[in-house]
Parts: sequence; C-alpha cells; structure tokens
Amino acid sequence: MTKENYMTIYDKDPDEIQLTNEDVREWLDAIVDPLITASKNKYNLCYGVLNLDRGEYENQIRPCLSHEKPELHIFEGIDKLAKAIGRNLNINPDRGTEYPVEYWFDYKGCKVFQLEKEGYEVDV
Repeated sequence: MTKENYMTIYDKDPDEIQLTNEDVREWLDAIVDPLITASKNKYNLCYGVLNLDRGEYENQIRPCLSHEKPELHIFEGIDKLAKAIGRNLNINPDRGTEYPVEYWFDYKGCKVFQLEKEGYEVDV
C-alpha cells in the first residue's frame, strides 16, 4: 500500500482501518529500503589541499548516519510490527540510559528498534 493510498483511506476518518500483514510489510519496506541504500552509499567527501600535519583535507563533508548498519527507530508499536512481519522481538533490558529498555528485531539487515523507560508485556 502506498502512502497516497493509505492517506486516501485515513483522510476519510473511517470508524476502522483494516490492514493486512502485507500492507504493514510494504510500509516497512518503503522506509527500510532507502535506509539500506543510503547506508551502502555513504562515505565522507574530502577535497581541497591535504594538510600533511593533520592528515586531513581542508574541506570535508561527512554524513551522519549513526551506525554502519542502518537503523529505524520506532516510536510506538514495535510488537505489532514484529508480529505482522513474522519476526521475533528481542529485548535489551538495561542499557543504562534514560530509556534503558530496547526492543528490536533485524529486517533485511536493518535494526528496527523501540526504546522504553520500562519493560512492558509484548504481544509477540
């Protein structure tokens, strides 16, 4: 389902929206596939005169894609997403941060994750 198709349904304010697992997978693919492409194609762009003392060129453009492996941060509903696409949900229970609980799964080599202040019962 394309964004345009979904918005046509959503904008009508129906009492209920039914989605298939395939609809959910298509939505995830539309987000993850470009992240994977960006991750595969990222590199620093350095040019100009080389400063031999610092070992750097005078001009640098560096993309900020946080990790080598692409990641997608889900705000809410990762358990429903994992269930719809048939993935097991993993948990890292204590990351020592403000949001210490991390739920995650791998999809096409992309880490899909959600952070929480405390654990909760997941429907997977």
